[in-house]
Amino acid sequence: MTSNLLGQSRVQKGLSADRIVEAAVELTVNSGGVDRWTVRALAEAIGAYPAVIYHHVGDRAEVVRQVVEAIVDKIPVPAEADSWQDWIRQAAEVLEERLVPIRGVARHLAAQAACGSLPEGIRGPAVRVLDAAGFREPERQACRVVSSLCSLVLVEEAVADVASVEVDGTAQFREGVQLLVDGLEARLAAVKYGVHAAA
Repeated sequence: MTSNLLGQSRVQKGLSADRIVEAAVELTVNSGGVDRWTVRALAEAIGAYPAVIYHHVGDRAEVVRQVVEAIVDKIPVPAEADSWQDWIRQAAEVLEERLVPIRGVARHLAAQAACGSLPEGIRGPAVRVLDAAGFREPERQACRVVSSLCSLVLVEEAVADVASVEVDGTAQFREGVQLLVDGLEARLAAVKYGVHAAA
């Protein structure tokens, strides 16, 4: 922010919703979490009043939604793999690596997925892979898979936050991913062989 002769602050010109979200992503990454900054801190970072953020983007929840989408869309989720099982394992590794250090993103992504919404960077590949594998309602299944993977990331975050716990969070994460894959294999087999189960 700059000041005029009377010492009053003026809003920086040239701000856009994209620039505000970029600054919020930077704050999120640098602070180590999506819940570790305020709208006031974001406004300070861009040299504007908080009202400018509300005008261009919306309330904090909308800024966070867009931050999560921007972060997830930059994660190099595999476009394909040798099998849908391998795709889930590879996507899980990438999500674990990228989301554990940025607290809160996995929680918000899990909530979005539970509501049936995913950022395109992960939605597109997940739907294609699950559809090609023969899952019914691949869009819904993609949301469930991502929500489950985010839940595993949250457990790893919690384990990492409790210094007194001597548990290998990464090993637990991989076991959880394998349980997810095993469950999905059973569902898919049930559908393919006519056993009553929804895949």
